[in-house]
Amino acid sequence: MATETSERTLWQGTPSALADLPTYIALAVAAIAATFGLLMLRGAALARATVGARDPGRVFLWAVAALWIGCALVALAIFLRSRSTRYQVTSERLRITTGLLSTTTDDLELWRVRDSRVVRPALMRLLGLGHVVLISTDRSTPEVQLRAVRDPDALQTAIRGVMQGLSRRQGVREIDVT
Repeated sequence: MATETSERTLWQGTPSALADLPTYIALAVAAIAATFGLLMLRGAALARATVGARDPGRVFLWAVAALWIGCALVALAIFLRSRSTRYQVTSERLRITTGLLSTTTDDLELWRVRDSRVVRPALMRLLGLGHVVLISTDRSTPEVQLRAVRDPDALQTAIRGVMQGLSRRQGVREIDVT
């Protein structure tokens, strides 16, 4: 007689958009530097222009506008990538769903997880964020990273508790061969 278990959600979340803050800052700094460079070139072009000729400075203004629009689109794409990733930890598996219009869902059975670690880069640590990395025996996903989650230690502990309970229930034993 098979026993049925009711799978329940233990935790769900998304990566924090703050994880991409250094990228947003780098984009802004690059756009500002490029804008100053283009405006300096515009000044030089205007100084060399003859009276009555077409305004050579107009091209530079369009280039500045295109530069800022391009940076804004890149920042939006990075934000949407982060916001379109969803994590769900249940009593049996980890589900990672990615995508905005078309989606992909990857499942990792938690009884397959063998090890875990929490990684906290300096900026994320200041923001209370971190990555939870799971190492598994699953061939398609031997390592999974839950990026930029709040309170990564509590999440790792919850996953570890479920993982150990499932391993005992499944009768999974780890054998070290040296």
